[in-house]
Amino acid sequence: MMVEHTPWLLTAVPLLMAAFAMLSARLAPYLASVSTLICGTLLLQALEPLSQETIIHTLGGHAAPLGIELYLDRLSWMMLALTWLGGALCSLYAFFWFRSTGHAGVAGFWPLWLGLIGGMNALFVSGDLFNLYVALEVIGICAVSLAALAQSREAIRAATNYLLATYAASLAYLFGVGILYGLYGTMDWRLLATLAQPEAPALLAAGLMIAALAIKAALFPLHFWLPSAHATALPPVSAILSALAIKGAFYLLARLYIQLEMPGSLPALLLGYLGAAAILYGGYQALMAHNIKRIIAYSTVAQSGYFFLIFAIGGAMAWQGGFLQLYSHIIAKATLFFAVGNLALAAGSVTLEGIKGVARAAPLTLFGAAMAALSIAGLPPSGGFLAKWLLLQSAIEGGAWHFVAVLAIGGLLSAAYLFKIFRYALIEQPEKRFNDPGVWLGWVVLLGGFISLLFGFVGGQSVAWFDLSALSLGGAS
Repeated sequence: MMVEHTPWLLTAVPLLMAAFAMLSARLAPYLASVSTLICGTLLLQALEPLSQETIIHTLGGHAAPLGIELYLDRLSWMMLALTWLGGALCSLYAFFWFRSTGHAGVAGFWPLWLGLIGGMNALFVSGDLFNLYVALEVIGICAVSLAALAQSREAIRAATNYLLATYAASLAYLFGVGILYGLYGTMDWRLLATLAQPEAPALLAAGLMIAALAIKAALFPLHFWLPSAHATALPPVSAILSALAIKGAFYLLARLYIQLEMPGSLPALLLGYLGAAAILYGGYQALMAHNIKRIIAYSTVAQSGYFFLIFAIGGAMAWQGGFLQLYSHIIAKATLFFAVGNLALAAGSVTLEGIKGVARAAPLTLFGAAMAALSIAGLPPSGGFLAKWLLLQSAIEGGAWHFVAVLAIGGLLSAAYLFKIFRYALIEQPEKRFNDPGVWLGWVVLLGGFISLLFGFVGGQSVAWFDLSALSLGGAS
């Protein structure tokens, strides 16, 4: 059956299109569209079989541990689906943005973007630690190269810092993999879950891998590379880096949590408390910033903290809320970076003072951004509201009142720094002249804002898919 080949096809198709995109810059956007269409079809085809069992594909006919097996279960399907949805929206915006600006970076953008998608898809279906490392490297190389496409001195410096951070993390991850392989003679997830013991070398390996993934996920205080990398990149790239690139590391941490049965463990609690610190620190920095791209970049630091709260809060409701937050964040944050890109085109500035009165030139952009902002701030009827409500309920039921306070303060900070952008944009400046950012760019922002709100209406019917209690790699879903 075709569905048995879904795991490797999801990786092969975008990587093949990336290779073709290097041969023809003119056809590259259309190759990205073909990749999106094929991957979407594959995911829909796999949906029904996944309700019964995990899809396993053995490469070359050799089963693990000697061979390589690819896995597709509910968790990986959810991550693939959100990557597909966010990727389709980012591709649409990038097409119109490059067509509007004629930026020279378009030649390198599409191959790198397709390569990043291929790397992320490979990450979500890989079943052994070394292939996960390879996927992380592909994502890192493509993400750093995308960040450098702006070609400004600030962008090159930020991309260099990003490169150093991601490769330091990769080295730590690889050391951890080597220790585990030396101890147990396998890198397969399933076998490691049964063989691993709480002995000192294994704990060291787990610590190295968790620290590496925390850097790649930009978890406070290891987020130092993120604000500048996201703030100096081209608008389509900022959206990609914030909405998608850092989510792969979170997925691996969630997989570790599930496979190694970490609820209540010290690493899980530490991740949760660092997530709480990220919410407060990122929100405060966003509130103090005056560059609108940096405001949204620090917002990513803050919003990512909500994903990590679930490690400490625990429970099915917290995981449901955390993954709904993940879905909502991907669309809403990409939409806000799209909006910032449009405002920069209209006003010729990314400072709060520079965008005064820009609402007159970009009404569609502001309206779409307002819908996305509702989700980031956790206000009804958005998907972000439902996600944070589930997290809040879970924290209350568990008696974690300190996390309740963090959730409340985080929501207020989000509303405050986003309101600041809209306040400046709506200040009347009759004498000021603005450029026309283009109607299609505005419509893309409006579409993203609409999807952000839509999650609030459909999320309640889909939370069962976010129950990870029955998940086990290679087992029944």
